[in-house]
Amino acid sequence: MRPSSESGRTRNEPHNAAKLLTFMVFAAGPSSETVVNIADDLPDGGKALRCFLSPVDALIDAYFERSGQHREVKAVAAMRRDAFNGIDSKQVTTCVHLAWEGKDGHTALRSNGRPIAHAQLIRQRVSHGIIEFEPMAETLEVFDQMYQRAGLFAWRETLADIRRWDQARMDETVRHALRTMPAGKHETTGDRQLMLFDPEFRQWHFVPFSAT
Repeated sequence: MRPSSESGRTRNEPHNAAKLLTFMVFAAGPSSETVVNIADDLPDGGKALRCFLSPVDALIDAYFERSGQHREVKAVAAMRRDAFNGIDSKQVTTCVHLAWEGKDGHTALRSNGRPIAHAQLIRQRVSHGIIEFEPMAETLEVFDQMYQRAGLFAWRETLADIRRWDQARMDETVRHALRTMPAGKHETTGDRQLMLFDPEFRQWHFVPFSAT
């Protein structure tokens, strides 16, 4: 992501939350039935639609979620409630990915070997079967803080750029991210960090956990 003296968009500028978010769709078996990426490990035992601002982050996460299956990034905008099952019919909780957790320069891992991801939960209303996405101003503030701590002030411009990439460039960038992802670490001791991947210069960055 291009370093810059300021973010390319002011914090007070309104955003269309649905246009910003993407979510993962997986092919589920030979029938080509599709299922969305559902977070089912929430503290309250509930479920949420796992969403991402960056399609690159979505594909990195999908590798660990359903390795070996076909994966495709879809836009959340105008998605109908009946596109997925197992979530409350009157409101939908979106689990917006922020970053992965680092530990002393390593990738922090769960007991099952998957990287620990950090996200922000946002409850969305459902009206006539359509999810009514609310503004994400507070969540975008968190992204601004994280990326600015990493020196990536132009992250919004980079995000806009990668949404125009062809599939070949996207796939190669994701493969590079997975190849260069810092080695995993199960230990619970050590300084907690957040790991961000810069898809433009294809580098991982660590920032203090307090950035959120």
